[in-house]
Amino acid sequence: MTQYSESYCLAILITNLKRRKRYPDSVTVADCAKTLYGMYGSVEQVSRMVGVDASVIRKWINLANAPDDLRRCVKEGKIYPVAAFAILSAFSDNQKRIEFVKEVVGWGEPEIVRLIKYVKSNPHLSVSECKNLLVTEVMGKLIDDNYKATSEIDRPHP
Repeated sequence: MTQYSESYCLAILITNLKRRKRYPDSVTVADCAKTLYGMYGSVEQVSRMVGVDASVIRKWINLANAPDDLRRCVKEGKIYPVAAFAILSAFSDNQKRIEFVKEVVGWGEPEIVRLIKYVKSNPHLSVSECKNLLVTEVMGKLIDDNYKATSEIDRPHP
């Protein structure tokens, strides 16, 4: 992790978390949150300095401490930060997080959350098995819905 100055970190967090500008990448934002936490020793102090809720700072610090695979995917834009936060809060085991990330690269946040729920409700299955079952289930519903819609169009109307 690159070392940043206090003023740089404060500027990055205020710009990105309070003013909603997106500069620079999300991993740098996370690293700045972690740096300030290290300087101040308190999430609450960082949140007061930046002007956002402490829970927001905690999420970014968690991203700074995430496995390298997840950080890389976020940095490259293959997984959005909000999805990364969901993955980090859903699984405490880094191996499970890494396994999960490998299966969802390029997915959107709603699909990732749906798979998280599926994995959590099927703990005896691997993430890969859950992904395959979920995709099969969703595709089956789409095909069924498409068939029903097509059938209604083909039916003669009175």
